Amino acid sequence: MLPSLVVEEVRRGVAETLRAQFEPSTELFKDAIRRLIETPPWVQGPYVQLGLPFVAGSSGKDFFTGFETEFPAHHHQELAWELCGRQGRSMLVATGTGSGKTECFLYPVLEHVAQARQAGARGIKAIIVYPMNALADDQAGRIAKLVHKTPAFAGIRAGLFVGSGKARWKPGKQGQLSEQDYEVMGTDHVITDKEVQRNDPPDILLTNYKMLDFLMIRPRDQGLWQHNDPDTLRYLVVDELHTFDGAQGTDLAMLIRRLRHRLGCEDERLVCVGTSATLGDASDTQPLREYAGQVFATTFDPDAVVAESRQGFDEFIGNNNVIEHLLADDRVVLEAVAHHNFATPQEVVTAYLPAFFVHSKILGELMDSADTVSGRVHLGSELKKHLLFQTLLRTAAHSSVTVETITDRMRRTLSASLQSHAPAILAALLALVAWARAPHAGQKLDPLPPLKDLNSLVTLRLQVWLQELRRVVATVSADEADIELASEATVLSRQERLRLPVVQCRQCRTTGWLTVKPPQEGRVQASLERIYSSFFARNQDTFLARLYPRFDESHRLMAKVQKRQLCGQCGNLENQPVEQCSHCQSANLAPVHLLNRTRSKNLRQRGDTQDGTAQVAVHDDICPVCGARGEQLIIGAQTTSIAAHAVERLWSAPLNPHKKLILFSDSVQDAAHRAGFI
Repeated sequence: MLPSLVVEEVRRGVAETLRAQFEPSTELFKDAIRRLIETPPWVQGPYVQLGLPFVAGSSGKDFFTGFETEFPAHHHQELAWELCGRQGRSMLVATGTGSGKTECFLYPVLEHVAQARQAGARGIKAIIVYPMNALADDQAGRIAKLVHKTPAFAGIRAGLFVGSGKARWKPGKQGQLSEQDYEVMGTDHVITDKEVQRNDPPDILLTNYKMLDFLMIRPRDQGLWQHNDPDTLRYLVVDELHTFDGAQGTDLAMLIRRLRHRLGCEDERLVCVGTSATLGDASDTQPLREYAGQVFATTFDPDAVVAESRQGFDEFIGNNNVIEHLLADDRVVLEAVAHHNFATPQEVVTAYLPAFFVHSKILGELMDSADTVSGRVHLGSELKKHLLFQTLLRTAAHSSVTVETITDRMRRTLSASLQSHAPAILAALLALVAWARAPHAGQKLDPLPPLKDLNSLVTLRLQVWLQELRRVVATVSADEADIELASEATVLSRQERLRLPVVQCRQCRTTGWLTVKPPQEGRVQASLERIYSSFFARNQDTFLARLYPRFDESHRLMAKVQKRQLCGQCGNLENQPVEQCSHCQSANLAPVHLLNRTRSKNLRQRGDTQDGTAQVAVHDDICPVCGARGEQLIIGAQTTSIAAHAVERLWSAPLNPHKKLILFSDSVQDAAHRAGFI
C-alpha cells in the first residue's frame, strides 16, 4: 500500500459520498452543505509518523541453542527471551505494533513445550488468552506455520478452543457440505476439534477468557485437565492486556485465581506474560506493574517491563550522512506531482522518481529496477542520502505530526514556486518511502532474499480522524454565505445564534430547518432534545414544524404553507414584514414558509379484550414541493455510515492491493451491527 495516496482517496471518497447523499435542491443551502463537506472540521489529519528500525540484538537467529528463529532478533526480543525463558520470570511486553510481540513469548513457550515433550510430560503446558476470536484465529495460523517449519518443534500440538473455530468443509451425505473441525495439526492450522482436545489435551491451548471459564466448570470439558499436575502448566499469556479493564479486568483476575487453584499452580513457578502496544508510559512502569500484578496475582519486578528500543537518526542514516540528493528543477518536480489516477504502485514510483533524483546514472538504475526487489532496496539506500527524507525523519520520527507541520519544515528547502506544492511533494516522497525496502540487521543480500523477508525502510503510519456528523445544525439567515452547518458537538459553546437541525426530502432534496412550535407560542423552540424526540416519534408530535426558505411565488406547492419571517437570533416568528425582530431587535430575519399542518392517521390499539384502530392527529410530513410523504430525513452521518464509506474507498483504491481491515468497537453488539452494515 502507498498510504499517502490511499488516505487522500479515502477522504475524497467519503466527501463525495456525503455530497451525493445530501446535495440540496434548495439554493440557499447549497453552499453551506458544500462547505461542510469540502472544508470539514470533522476531518483531522492526516497525521504522519515514521518508526525507525528496532535496535538489533547481538545473537542474530541463534539466541536459542536448539533452533534458529525465523528472523534475526531485535534487542527487546532478546530481553524478553532472557526474562521469561532462561530466567523463568513473569514479564510485560509493551512494544509497538509490528515489533514482534508474539515472538517475545512464543519462542520460549515452544522451547519449553518441546523439552517437556521429550521428557514425556503430557497435559496443557501453556495457555494463551486472546480478547477476540479473530486474533486467536490469526495467531493459531502463525503458530502452526512456525511448528511446521522448525524441526525442533516437531510433534508439538496446539489447540484452538473457542466458541467457533476455523473449520474445513467436506462433502457430507447426499452431496451436502458438512462442517468438520481439524483433528490434527497442519501446515497452517492448529487442532480445532473440541472432542479431540478433550480426549487428548494439546500442549498449547489458545482460547478466550469466557471460554476458559467454561472449560474449568463444564463437566464435559474436564478431560482437558486430566494430565495437569501443579508442575505441568508453565506459561499463562494474556494478549492485548489493556483491553481487560474495569469489570472485565476484574473477571479475568478472578478467573486466573480460580485457574491457579484448580491446577495447583499458585506459586511463582507459573510464568505470566501480558502483551500490548498501548500498555502505558515505559518511563514509569509502577502503575502498569501494579495493574498487571492484580490481574495475574503475581509480582512483576521493575525490570520485567520490556519496551521497544529503536535506532537513532545517526545510527539509521549511517556514519556517512552526507546529503547527496536534492529535488530536481521546478519544472520536473511540478510535472511529476501533477500525475494522478495511477493504476499500479509501479506507475507511481516511476512517475515520482525523476522529481527526487537528479543524478542521471542513479535515476536510470532506479527507474529500470523500480518494481524489483533489488531496486526497492537500492531506493531505500539512496533515500537516506536525500535532504527531504532526512528532514522528514527529523520531524516525524518521534511522534505523530500533521502534514502541515512537516510541510512547514520542508518549505525552508523549497524554491518560491514549489512552496505552494509542498503537500503534493510530501505525498510523493511518502509514496517512495513506503515502496523502499531494507534488509534485516545482519541479513545478506547475496543471494537476494524474497521481498517478504525484507523490512520496510521505516515503519510508515498515516492516521486520519473522522468525527461522526451527529446532530448537524444550521444557523438561520437569508444570506447563503451566512449559513453555517456544523455538528452540535463543535458549537456547544457558541450559543450566540439560533441553530436548528436540517431536514431534507429524499425524493426532491428540498431542504429546510426543523423545529417545534406550539400554536400558542410566537417563537420556535431550539431544544435539540425536544426536536429530535418529536421527529423520531414517527411524526406523532403535532407541534413539529418545518421552515423552508421562501419559495418562488410562481412555484406550485403541494401543501399549504404560511409566510413568516424567522429571527436568526431568538427564533421569533414575525407575521408581517418588518426590519427588525420585535423581540430582540435583531436585523437577521429570514423570509420563510412555515409548514406545521397535521393530518389524521389510523393507529392500531390493543385493548383488554380486542384490538382496534383509532384516528389520531399527527404531523403531516408531506414535502411541499413534490408531495411525497414519509420521505423526510435529518441531515447527518453517524460512525457506522462514515466507516462504511471509508472502507469502501479503502478496498477499492487501486494503490491498496491488501484488502485487510480490523475494526474495534465498544461492545459485541456494536461490532456485530457495524460488521454487517459495512
